[in-house]
Amino acid sequence: MRCLGGSITQPTELHEAVACGLLDLVYELLQQGANPNQRDPLERTPLLLAIEAGHLDVAYALIAAGAQVNRADQWGHTPLHEAAAEGHIELVRLLIHHDAPIDVQEEILSMTPLHFAALGGHAAIVDMLLVAGADTTAVDTYGLTAYALAVEHEETEVIQIIQMHDQSSVATERHSNGGA
Repeated sequence: MRCLGGSITQPTELHEAVACGLLDLVYELLQQGANPNQRDPLERTPLLLAIEAGHLDVAYALIAAGAQVNRADQWGHTPLHEAAAEGHIELVRLLIHHDAPIDVQEEILSMTPLHFAALGGHAAIVDMLLVAGADTTAVDTYGLTAYALAVEHEETEVIQIIQMHDQSSVATERHSNGGA
């Protein structure tokens, strides 16, 4: 079984089963006591590998077994960063439902999941993150917001969604402050 493509030197059997999407084996290993939060040499957890591969059913199983949704790899990428970057909308929904941190910044460029979704042109995920409370004013290492990245990369639908959300937020704020 080689689904990790030699990207890590000593994966656990659980890491391999997750990367391959072998749900029955994942369940079996978890029942035998495999740690759902065990890190590989790149500090990736099985959940992060499930997200990278887009294995929704495996991600559900890992979370049910106690996998922490906020564990980051050596670069500070959380499962939500990865799901947003890859455009895995159902995985984003799952992670938000399990209280994954929305505005966490990774360690390389200080990008949030919203930055990754905007950069990838994943409009539905941008919308989902905004509805969940993502901060549109968060900036990366270069001082760029998710909106600025969307403009730079000509992601028209993402631009429109962020603009609509920001206008809605301003209107809601004005209303809650008595029109001030």
